[in-house]
Order: sequence, then structure tokens, then C-alpha cells
Amino acid sequence: RISAGVPVWQVPTVSWNVSNLGATHMSSDAGGDILLDALECSGDPCAWTVHKIAAADGVQAWENTLSVEVDTSDYHVGASVTAPNGDVILAYGQSAAASGDIQLVRWDAAGNSLGTVSLDSGADSLTVADVEFDAQGQLVILGSRITDDGADANLLRVSPEGTIRWSRSFGFGSERDLSLAFALDERGRVVVSGLADPQTGFLVFGASLWLAIVDL
Repeated sequence: RISAGVPVWQVPTVSWNVSNLGATHMSSDAGGDILLDALECSGDPCAWTVHKIAAADGVQAWENTLSVEVDTSDYHVGASVTAPNGDVILAYGQSAAASGDIQLVRWDAAGNSLGTVSLDSGADSLTVADVEFDAQGQLVILGSRITDDGADANLLRVSPEGTIRWSRSFGFGSERDLSLAFALDERGRVVVSGLADPQTGFLVFGASLWLAIVDL
């Protein structure tokens, strides 16, 4: 019998030091297995690794690493999620690359590559903060649209094959809005959180937190 609040298991998975950003996103599938995303920026380009970890014992089933060209000041780069059919999809934006399109990378449940699809960002760059499948099996992607004038929160609804159903941008600050995370409520709406006009300096951070509810 396991006592409440006591870890079932605990294992070291991703190392962290001052030259990288460590773990940045985590999700679990219907069976409880864990997807852990880690961004490491000790050089250029950065390395993004998706770890799949068994819920039963914490043993890593597989990991896949790819190079990404990102501006880490965007706070979020990407996130992975398990599709209804068991495939793993990583959505990430390359805000420092020549093209700022979102990339959808797909692996099967065993970690074998199933290819990559690009989501056109137009003249802007798109970042990814959070992803989740809705009740209709469509992929909801929250991020930010980076323009020459600043940034706005951006929400996309995408088919599992990579077709954009719609894309919406909205803002709260005067110059720069950065998305943080979202949840789907019981009515199927998207509850979004983010930061308005974040200001950073040496050991100083300031921003206004905003919340929004968006109908799908």
C-alpha cells in the first residue's frame, strides 16, 4: 500500500545547468506514460529532446532529439502531446530561423519517425507554449505571433494531419504578449493564460498576468 503524498518512483531524467533551459513541458497519455520535453541551449542551434517515460516504473522508453533555431527570450519554444491514436506529436516554432513556421513532428508510439509538416506563419514567426487535443480530435496550439512591432497571443486549431482549421491572434499589452498555458474547460472552451509586456533585466522580472476564454 502506498501512502498518500509519497512518490511511487523518482528517477533523474534530464540534467540542467546554467548553459541550458532544462525541462520545459510535460504531459501524459491515457495510459499514464509521460512525455517530457527538454530544451538545451549550450550552443547554436539549440537541441530539443522529447523523452517518453513509462508511468509504471519511470524507465525511459525512448528519446528523440532535433536541432531548433530559437530565440529563448520568447520563453516558450514548443510542446509535445500524445494523439488519440497513440502517435506523439511535437509542435515547435523556430523564431530565430529564416522561416518562422510551426513544425509538427510526428513519431509512432515506439518513437519511430513519421515525418514533419510545416504550418505557414506568413510573414511573422510563431512560437508554441502549449498543445492539447480537443474532444473532436483536433490539435489546439497556443503560442505567440512575433512581428516587427512586438507579439500577440496566438491560438490555432489544426487537424491531426496538419491542416490549419483556423488561427486567431489577440493581445492585452501595448507591445508584447506572451502565452503561457491553456486548459480546455467542460464546455470545450480554451482557457488561456499569458503575460502582457514582460520586462526583464538582471535579476528583475515584471509583467501583468492575463487570462482569456476562447470558443473553439
